[in-house]
Amino acid sequence: QLRRYLVNYLKLPQWKGRSWDDIKNVAIIPAENSDLNIFFETEHQRRLEIQTLLDEVAQIDAEIDEKVLDLYGITEPSDRDRILGNNVNLEEEEPENIADNLTSIET
Repeated sequence: QLRRYLVNYLKLPQWKGRSWDDIKNVAIIPAENSDLNIFFETEHQRRLEIQTLLDEVAQIDAEIDEKVLDLYGITEPSDRDRILGNNVNLEEEEPENIADNLTSIET
């Protein structure tokens, strides 16, 4: 665990290009295993909080996409997927249909 801590800690920008002699009296290294355990538990909790926030942002983003598509009256699932970039294969559709769809979106 100490090795993992040191590897990640010493990757910080403040230590870049510095030798061990430059940092050995400045770097913070937990003295006890219990301190490392507290650090890793805190890190784990913070990662969970961040992931929860990222999931919430993704959910809100999807809700906004749906509301915008509804606002513009885009109800056809294939059109919605195309606009959102979900499994789109534009080569299968004829070029004039694409132009018609874009014109209807703009109006």
